[in-house]
Amino acid sequence: MQLMRKDVRLAKKLMADMQLDLPVADQIAQIWAASEDCIADADDFNCIIKNAGLGE
Repeated sequence: MQLMRKDVRLAKKLMADMQLDLPVADQIAQIWAASEDCIADADDFNCIIKNAGLGE
């Protein structure tokens, strides 16, 4: 989770630097940011599905 969160933060910064308006990417970044409160850094990145309300 930790490395994927870092990658998503970098992508969000790149979007801002390039002044891109990508609403779906913004929503994805919000989901990943919110996952810090409930999914441990050491967990597999596939756990994001549970945080997004898409899995068990």
